[in-house]
Amino acid sequence: MALANKKMEKGTKTIASNWEDWNDIMSDSDASLEDVSEILPEVNDALQDVLNLDSTEFALLPPDFAQRHWDLIKDVVNGVEGAVDDLRNVAGQEILMQVDGVLDPDGSLNAEFADLHNAIASFDASEFAVGVALDPQQEADFYSSCQSLVDAAGMTAE
Repeated sequence: MALANKKMEKGTKTIASNWEDWNDIMSDSDASLEDVSEILPEVNDALQDVLNLDSTEFALLPPDFAQRHWDLIKDVVNGVEGAVDDLRNVAGQEILMQVDGVLDPDGSLNAEFADLHNAIASFDASEFAVGVALDPQQEADFYSSCQSLVDAAGMTAE
């Protein structure tokens, strides 16, 4: 955990120290593709640290992740509470979407999930009875033991 926090702090400091220059380029609609491409490797390295992802995991994010979520990155730099968690959640969702396409290219896994979902949704719980069946002799022995306890303690209904 401490290592993850240290990486996050390193990435946040890198983004913050380059913020003016990077933000000028990323926020400028007239910025050239060359300008964006020039800073993107540094931005992505810093983001990888902030998100605490290894290079394999980070490679699952779409190439334009930083551009599309620049507003969340700005919140991280500005110290907005929960911004790092929000950015991590978005990254996690995007990774899952990428993995889904890689692991299930023909959609068969999604079809199985849909079948399972439908089976659970149409499950009729009334088919199952829940309860306890006591042996009549065990029940009588239990009541007898309770009565013996009441008698031995001298308890009365009064």
